[in-house]
Amino acid sequence: MARTNKKLSAKALKSACNRHAIVLQWCWNYEKMQGSGWGYAMVPVVKELYDDTAEQCRELERHSQFFNTNPFASALEFGACVALEEAYETEMSDSLKSALMGPLAGIGDTIQAVLVTPPFNIIAAGLAAEGSWASILFSTVPVLVLFLLRWPLFNYGYKQGVNVINDVAGAGTLDKLQTGA
Repeated sequence: MARTNKKLSAKALKSACNRHAIVLQWCWNYEKMQGSGWGYAMVPVVKELYDDTAEQCRELERHSQFFNTNPFASALEFGACVALEEAYETEMSDSLKSALMGPLAGIGDTIQAVLVTPPFNIIAAGLAAEGSWASILFSTVPVLVLFLLRWPLFNYGYKQGVNVINDVAGAGTLDKLQTGA
């Protein structure tokens, strides 16, 4: 393996996080769902960790396999997987990716599609019926806030690494968030 054995630069981390936040679902398809977007987001990480082009291609192919979860919540998982890739724990990264897809889909879908979007859209509909321009804010600001939370979630996942499983399993911050919700 042509590993560089170095830490990821801030530039690579920022680029990977931005790609994940913005591009994850652009190439959504029925075969790999979000896998192509995940693989594209990993490009800066893989390029910095591996010198050999053939090895980079193998790693990116591995990252482009099937993936599907809530895009908002997947930032946490992506950060943890980037930390594991940095430590060259590729099998652990793949296992974490597979293990957290379902739980994070449940958490993210609940927060996004049940707790945040409907109440604000109901308020927005009432305001729109009265002819208020505030209805636009009530329908767009919550979506924007959830989108912007992807960057702190990525950073939290990156710092936690594999320990993010404890949070998702109910022993940490996400459990408190879920209970509060």
